[in-house]
Amino acid sequence: MRRIAAVLALVVAILLTPNGASAAQLTIVGSRTFHAASFSRCDDAVVLLTSASRTSVQVKDLAPACGSANLRLWVWDSNSQKELSGGGIVPALGGTLTITLPGKLSSAGAGLTAFVTVGSWGVPATWEAVLPAVTCTVTGIVHWGNNPRWTRWVTAPAGETCTAALVGTPTTPRPGSPYSDVSVLIATTSTTTGDDSIQWELTMNFADPVFPFVPVGLTSWSNFHVSSTCSALPVVRIGGDLPHHDGVTNGSPRQLNMRAFQSAGGDVLNCA
Repeated sequence: MRRIAAVLALVVAILLTPNGASAAQLTIVGSRTFHAASFSRCDDAVVLLTSASRTSVQVKDLAPACGSANLRLWVWDSNSQKELSGGGIVPALGGTLTITLPGKLSSAGAGLTAFVTVGSWGVPATWEAVLPAVTCTVTGIVHWGNNPRWTRWVTAPAGETCTAALVGTPTTPRPGSPYSDVSVLIATTSTTTGDDSIQWELTMNFADPVFPFVPVGLTSWSNFHVSSTCSALPVVRIGGDLPHHDGVTNGSPRQLNMRAFQSAGGDVLNCA
């Protein structure tokens, strides 16, 4: 009886298959397209960075495995009690995706909570620290001696500090004068004496809204050089030149004056 039942089941299956074809050969006729969702998370973490205008957010460090995936970003701004969201398609090789928001964030990170999904999976996100407009760090102590005459050497910092602040507001370009004049005051504290001076490095973040534009060139009026390259823009790193012993003598603040060019020009930096 079992053999008879098995044979009958096989006959029924063959009769129900159109034209005697196998199930694997069946086709579905119609215009509906089915999309499979992502069943695994393609990245473990991403970094977020707000634009200078705070109207968009860069989603950074996206893994190549996330390429071409749909990304969504939600930002809860506890300062303004608003939620802003946006989305886009991750570049084919991963990297960075810029999301334009339908409004302006109240800050560059403080008070902001973000949620990111890539291919429908939640991915942990952290805010990248935003550089201030100007900062200063001590890179060494410059020493001078007379054996032999005018011998110069540099030792490592040992607790010295350096601060920087804008003097006034950078000027706004005018018709026919596509540049901005900028002044920065650098002050230091240390226990150095005599002719020893503090070697410093100034970092300027021209993406900060206090600056009217990101320059393509800089001219120095205060004996300094640019120690970064054009690829670092909008960040520019600056070091001091002689005859200031590469630094600021202890207790004597120094004012740096410079002209930033919007389209062309600059003797210490020219990226036009």
